[in-house]
Amino acid sequence: MKSTPSTELHFSGKYAETHAQAYFEKHHDGFWRKRSDWRDKHVAR
Repeated sequence: MKSTPSTELHFSGKYAETHAQAYFEKHHDGFWRKRSDWRDKHVAR
């Protein structure tokens, strides 16, 4: 099975795994944040 190569973007270096995890937890903490995050994603479609 082939592994998919990761894409390195010019801004990728400033976001560490811990930053990404904190962002994810922030946007999934509590009902209203989940709802707001869901709405933002669907408006962007």
